[in-house]
Amino acid sequence: MGAEIGHNLPAGITNLLGRDEFVDLIHGEVQRVRLVSILGPGGIGKSTVALAVAERVVDTYADGVWWIDFASYKASADVAHFIADTIGFVIQSADAGAALSRFLRKREMLLVLDNCEHVADAIAACIRQILDKASRVHLLAASRISLRVENECVHFLNGLATPTDCYGLSAEAALGFPAIELFVDRARARVDSFALTDADAAAVAIICTKLDGIPLAIELAAIKLHVFGVSGLQRQMGDGLRILGGRRAGLERHRSMAATLDWSFSLLTDPEAELLQTISVFAGGFGIEDALSAFELPVDSVIAVLGELVMNSLLSTDGEGMGSRYRMLETTRYYCLAKLAESGREPDVCRRHAKHVIRLLEKASADGGDSNTPECSALRKVLLPDLLAALVWLNSTPEDNVLRVRLTSAAAALWRAHEFTQLATSVL
Repeated sequence: MGAEIGHNLPAGITNLLGRDEFVDLIHGEVQRVRLVSILGPGGIGKSTVALAVAERVVDTYADGVWWIDFASYKASADVAHFIADTIGFVIQSADAGAALSRFLRKREMLLVLDNCEHVADAIAACIRQILDKASRVHLLAASRISLRVENECVHFLNGLATPTDCYGLSAEAALGFPAIELFVDRARARVDSFALTDADAAAVAIICTKLDGIPLAIELAAIKLHVFGVSGLQRQMGDGLRILGGRRAGLERHRSMAATLDWSFSLLTDPEAELLQTISVFAGGFGIEDALSAFELPVDSVIAVLGELVMNSLLSTDGEGMGSRYRMLETTRYYCLAKLAESGREPDVCRRHAKHVIRLLEKASADGGDSNTPECSALRKVLLPDLLAALVWLNSTPEDNVLRVRLTSAAAALWRAHEFTQLATSVL
């Protein structure tokens, strides 16, 4: 049976916020390039963007636009059969991939492949045949990892825009940021009377920033507004992922951020999972040298594993090679810190991290630099999140009093007196 002209697209979202430019970009790429992949962490909105693009081009392809969701794919099945079943083609051949490619050879269609990460290799093998044999078939993939197919055009989807400075925002200014606009939209769906006020603007901005602009996380937080109120919800952000649960509908792994991260974590190898837990103690960005110095890890394996974690959308990077600096989304970091605590390795890892921060501070002090120089100001900015994290952890472990005193002394030498007094008071 041949595929009918049309589509099988699920219902879309009418108010897609903050994604117009990215949708425009992918829309153009899909028509220009035969394989386009949207990559990003769980909950970032890859499927939503892919659906928006598919809706735009639904009348463009003579043989339709077909949504193929691998979330329900079973490992015992064949990818070619799975795709064929979705588009209405019955394979009657021992070589399913070749049969599917022959069927598609004279078709003009867009295949949208969603939730590809857990079977990326099998999907890649299948679509290589399609790309080779069916020249008028285009593919759009939404995945946490690249399919690594030749000529694949990859675009990373980031979180919705949030303010760089949350304090002093008016409600009007705050609503200019898509992350805050989404929060307000979802909060109103739960509490009809909710309106963002100037008094609450900073707190809502902090919530959305703390959640890295991840749409799923923002939605899950917003629906708890009626329970905690704005200020209470902001306080709850310090409780990790517990607050970000409670959706009744949808895929199991989309009902909470923890479930979404469980799904991502389950796809990692043991070395990848262990390193991800270890580096979660870095509260700010970190470089390869930081990981090597703090935890005495072998350089080759660290570089390779960090690269895989970036490809799995669990880390972001702003450079290449040894000069790279990496950053973990806060929601991912909360999750990995909990995993680290469960593993029993937390005391050793946190102690090593604190010693690393001490070494950096003592080296800066020993270099004899003026604390008012731009170099020292930049160093303070980079080290501040990790200094705070180390102080908080050491303050919770009386047996590490010597390390806490040493860290406090090293920090005081680099911060101006009034700055350090405020800093120490905030955590000790």
